[in-house]
Amino acid sequence: MGKYCRNCGNELHTGARFCAKCGAAVPDAPVKPIPVAQPKPAPTAQTFTPSPSAPPAPPPIQGTYTTPPQHAPQPQYAPPKHKNAATPKRNGGRNTLCIVLSVLLVIQIAAVALYGWPGFMVGGKSVNGILNKETPRIGTDTLSLDMGEFPLDGEAECEIKPIDAPPLDGVEMQAYEFSIDTDEELFSVMELTIPYNEKTLGDLDPEGNVGAAYYNKESGEWEPVSFRLNNNGTVSIFTEHLSTYGCFVITDDFTRNACVSYAIPEFAYIGNYSIDANSVITDAVNNGGNPDNSAIQAGLEVLDVALSFGSAGVDTVSYELNSLTGVMGAAPGNSLLNGVSDKLGTLGVAVSAAQIAVGMYDIYNGKTDAIFPCYRDSLKGSVAYVGGKVGSKLFSLAFLGVLAIDYSINKFGETAWAGRTDVYSKAYALYYEEEGGKPTAREWAIQFLKARETARSPERYQLRIEGLVNRYVDKFWADETVVAYYQSRVSKGSGFTGGGGLNETMKAEISAEYANELYRGVLQDAFKMIADRDVRIANKNVLKELNAIKSELNKKCTIDLYDGSIDEGKKQSDVTGAAVVVSLPDSVTDADSWSVTLGNDGSGQIQFTLLAYLMAGIPDKLELYGKGASQSDEPTAIIPFAMDDFIQRVDVNVGAPTFDELIGAYEDGTLTITSVFISDTLRAELENSASSEDSGDSGGDDGNLDAFTDALNEEYAGCDIAGALMGLEEQIGVVNESPFSVTTGGENSGLFILGDSEEGASAAVYDPSKGILTLTPKDQEMGGLGGELRASYNTDKNGVILSGELKLIFLFPESDFHALVQIQGSRPLAQ
Repeated sequence: MGKYCRNCGNELHTGARFCAKCGAAVPDAPVKPIPVAQPKPAPTAQTFTPSPSAPPAPPPIQGTYTTPPQHAPQPQYAPPKHKNAATPKRNGGRNTLCIVLSVLLVIQIAAVALYGWPGFMVGGKSVNGILNKETPRIGTDTLSLDMGEFPLDGEAECEIKPIDAPPLDGVEMQAYEFSIDTDEELFSVMELTIPYNEKTLGDLDPEGNVGAAYYNKESGEWEPVSFRLNNNGTVSIFTEHLSTYGCFVITDDFTRNACVSYAIPEFAYIGNYSIDANSVITDAVNNGGNPDNSAIQAGLEVLDVALSFGSAGVDTVSYELNSLTGVMGAAPGNSLLNGVSDKLGTLGVAVSAAQIAVGMYDIYNGKTDAIFPCYRDSLKGSVAYVGGKVGSKLFSLAFLGVLAIDYSINKFGETAWAGRTDVYSKAYALYYEEEGGKPTAREWAIQFLKARETARSPERYQLRIEGLVNRYVDKFWADETVVAYYQSRVSKGSGFTGGGGLNETMKAEISAEYANELYRGVLQDAFKMIADRDVRIANKNVLKELNAIKSELNKKCTIDLYDGSIDEGKKQSDVTGAAVVVSLPDSVTDADSWSVTLGNDGSGQIQFTLLAYLMAGIPDKLELYGKGASQSDEPTAIIPFAMDDFIQRVDVNVGAPTFDELIGAYEDGTLTITSVFISDTLRAELENSASSEDSGDSGGDDGNLDAFTDALNEEYAGCDIAGALMGLEEQIGVVNESPFSVTTGGENSGLFILGDSEEGASAAVYDPSKGILTLTPKDQEMGGLGGELRASYNTDKNGVILSGELKLIFLFPESDFHALVQIQGSRPLAQ
């Protein structure tokens, strides 16, 4: 009849000292006695005959993991006495125990009724239990430790207890300390489950609002960890070492910005976006171990998920970095964006390495069809990349490839060893079956990790693995007396004399067969443990880089405003009391915080985070409104600025350029289509016209439109007008080089010419008091660009800038077709 826990009713394992479910001690639990060792007599030397007696102890064998069998007589030990070995007072003791248990049961029922079981555990109750091979998990549904697929080899007591821990950036951390009392090395990945405060979370979605962290006692800081959100108000944290872990609920946007890297579930930063991880790793290897453009792009993809930028935000950041440098990468002289670009590249490599590591780990879950060309083509070859910025991450991935690809897919995928039948093969098998120190998967894994600490290349690491395995499988042959002893045991009276028929070829074949078995058996478990561990480390690297970017993005940027006309003779600024506002897109909801009222000396500061600056589209203009003026009116002046560093000084003593200063060529001009409108009626006709052009037939129901577009195509040298108009939609958001010029035709008037030809030019009229250049199409029938461009000086006042959004009308009524385009360009002033 089985025994049951008196505390929770759970069925107990035979000999259990603690309940595996609730951790309660088992009264009168038997202590497992230590077996009494029996001495074995020694056989005669040289000639061996079948005998039940054992041989003399062989000399010590030099091996990596085990020692030879000890056959000398051993001292006998009596089972230890139980501390309650004295004759118990059955009635009094049992009655007392029942009373105590009854009281405890009442207290527990009351606590559960008042708070619920999870809350009771969270409120200060520790969880205790015994871990072993049969019980790899202790705890409850909401607070537990699970050793997973690779439990402890022995038995150890585990404790999970709530502790008071320091807060993280102002949030209250619900923390627990996990410990296991064992001498075994905790190598494999464990799953820790802890509850979060569902009451604090309220109706919010846990994703993005619940975070998890590990407390680094050495640094005294919380660090992000890999975790999974569960459906029962808990998080599961995956780790290969134990310490203090906690979780928290994000309650406001300030906390969200500060703790963003702590609140990203594992699936979000590993597989919730599409990046070409193989290409990123290959490019980094070829770039000497340093991230390149593909890594920066991958980092932006991760940032999209982690910071919820959305596609528009990522496009903005990508565009700005690209526009400053011509390619993704460092922007000369711009320390503000260089720091982001640099960290994005490292993040891109980290997440790509994590994706490849996950793929390699999946090999051990039966997914062997994955292809990792980055390992075959780059990582396994030259190791010149090791000295690069991300060289260590790449090197670790190369070592994992040795295990997952070279050993687990390519080399040992042949048919399993059927087993030899000759006497030496049987003796060999018996030796390794009985040997007391046979390495476990965990022990093999630890040895393999130590071997790679000093390996200089994947090839050297592979040789070290083979050396460890070969030394183990050859250990049987190291001593003839050991061979003879085991041969005698399997001969069963055959009278076979030790050593007969054995040669080096036979030894090598038998050892190779056993090594092959190891590679397909216990060593695969060892490789899987290492792969799982490497995946978790790769995840930590991603979180570490996200945390670094978080710190960078949360840095304060300051626009330091001053009036350059103030000197000893002038103490009062002409713009005292004026409002200076950063020109922002409508998507920014806290525009009021991006402004300042200037002091008596014309000074003031506007502050924002780097993240806010990027998400606002990297604004580059300030609007100045006179004292008491409404910000719904036209600004008194537009002041350009560029955030080249975290503190940027800007002179507010500016006025609008004169028209004469605007006249000239703007060689750096750009044109960006921001939107295109084509009515449904016109679109249908254009599509019919385009399809008839392709087929050579007249198409559509509107013969007049066909004739019209045919005439246009002929007039404009065979251009496909229909295709060109619809093709504009594909150009939305693309920055095109488009030089332009302004010519004079009278006082404050002239032409705005896009390109080299005056055809399609716009008439231009300038208002110097406002710095506004108004454009209207010169050919009203044909159409062209119309609207307003803002004129301003650049930051150094040695050049002028024209910028603004114009409307393009072409051939068709505005109600059928129009497009909005952003124009920007600058020209230097004559010195």
